[in-house]
Amino acid sequence: MTDTATLVLWRHGETTWNVGHRFQGCNADVPLSDQGLAQAAQAAPAVAAWHPTAIVCSPLLRARQTCAAAESLLGLTSTTDDRLKEIDVGQWCGLTPATVLENDPGYAVAVAADLDYRRGVTGETVMELSARAGAALRDCATPGRTTLVVSHGWALQMGVADLLGWDYAQSRGLKVMSNCAVSVITGNRGRWRIDSWNVPSPSEHHISNEHFLIV
Repeated sequence: MTDTATLVLWRHGETTWNVGHRFQGCNADVPLSDQGLAQAAQAAPAVAAWHPTAIVCSPLLRARQTCAAAESLLGLTSTTDDRLKEIDVGQWCGLTPATVLENDPGYAVAVAADLDYRRGVTGETVMELSARAGAALRDCATPGRTTLVVSHGWALQMGVADLLGWDYAQSRGLKVMSNCAVSVITGNRGRWRIDSWNVPSPSEHHISNEHFLIV
């Protein structure tokens, strides 16, 4: 048996807050919209085609609703991991980026300089998210097996960045996954490789040329 671990990363479907460009993070447990539920149902067969033997999911509702579409096809019951929650956006919850930029001069400076910045007064930085999500992904990986991980755009991007040993500037080169898109990473003895990134559903076994990295 190969000792390579495969993680199939699936971002949740669309919410009304996604459409409205409002910060939801882990602070607002927003459900999928009707469109998001349809996206999950459409993508689930392609996700199931990877034949994962386990599913680990963020406990937030939008991720669990997405996950349910694959659970029924695979005959598996997911476990949840709090570390797979989306970034804590603190007092930014419900606001749009434009509103935050207008009212938080420090954030405007950070965006202009492409620097990490704490979300709200009580929220997380991106690199804090990276450390916790990366730890969760490591624990999801089982040598010789495929695990489906259902989570969120920033959490998945920054968790993978942590596995690759990237700093904030490097992580910015990895596009945030679209709603219900799938990425696949493989690891062997701690060396992680992105096999595909941000593949829109319902395409199966597509290898994106946008990012193909070995670390």
